[in-house]
Amino acid sequence: MLPVSVAGEILSQPNAGRHFLAPNDVRIQYYSWNCVQSCDQPDFGWVQQVKEKYELTKILKIYDGLVPDHDGAQLSIRVKSPVPMAVAVLPSPIAGQLYGQPESFESAVANSSCQQRGVQSSTSQCTFKVADGPQSLVLVPEASVNIPNHKNAEIEVQAVKCVDNCAACRAPNRICGAVMTVISARIVPRVMTSVAICERLAILDSRACRTVRQ
Repeated sequence: MLPVSVAGEILSQPNAGRHFLAPNDVRIQYYSWNCVQSCDQPDFGWVQQVKEKYELTKILKIYDGLVPDHDGAQLSIRVKSPVPMAVAVLPSPIAGQLYGQPESFESAVANSSCQQRGVQSSTSQCTFKVADGPQSLVLVPEASVNIPNHKNAEIEVQAVKCVDNCAACRAPNRICGAVMTVISARIVPRVMTSVAICERLAILDSRACRTVRQ
């Protein structure tokens, strides 16, 4: 019980000795979970890398310049040929050696995770990481087939590439690659909210999002 002389007291009846002070002030501060780093996420799309129709020979056909720009990069390979073909994607340094040593093709493709044998009409996909480095596509008719005269094979290659807001893909921490792993290489919608982006980034990098006082 406080003395009746305390300022701000309210006396109550019938117990004149009991009193109530003014209510405490309550201050409410709102917070929200907002993106504060790498918020403008990269956009990805299929980009054509190769499209050619060429006359079949026993000579190896090699296409260079297939460079993944993020982890989980997809490569789509479509082949159409009148004879069974061997198709493989190899690291460019290994593929380059086949120009002077075509007989080493079989040993070169033995450890390739992206190869097809005996295909005539096929579309396949492979996945690569940035650490895999430049890749090359190698095609050659299977050794056991007879090659008809003046017949053509068709090859088309497309790759999932960053097409907009690509700075994150070139950053040292490559947040671009991490996000692609989380969302399975799907294109990030441009209308994605900062909260939705945070839900993805925060899984892998807590620095990308934080609570921001409004």
